[in-house]
Amino acid sequence: VAPCVIFFQLHEVLLIERILKLDRKRGREEAEAEHREPVAGYHDPARHETEMAVLFRRYPLVLGQAAELPEPGSFLTHDLTGVPILLLYEISILGARMVEKKRAEREAAEDI
Repeated sequence: VAPCVIFFQLHEVLLIERILKLDRKRGREEAEAEHREPVAGYHDPARHETEMAVLFRRYPLVLGQAAELPEPGSFLTHDLTGVPILLLYEISILGARMVEKKRAEREAAEDI
């Protein structure tokens, strides 16, 4: 597992623990100071490209639901990330089977 993935997983766990602690106390957190984002950042092409690369090209994306590919020949297209993607029924079924197989292998390894 890549170090960045471990970092993000740990960060998510810590964030969830913090949220649950606040919920138990019926509390809330407030920032130490107000944060303002310069408007120019929303129009910067370089920043846009960086965000596209980080958010949409490094990690898996949820692009649809299985119900949207109900039968052989069904397909979905997606191009909002800057990379044209074609999802086919056959590939989605293969992907789901691969995920199920990996999950079963992981669970079997944990039982040992």
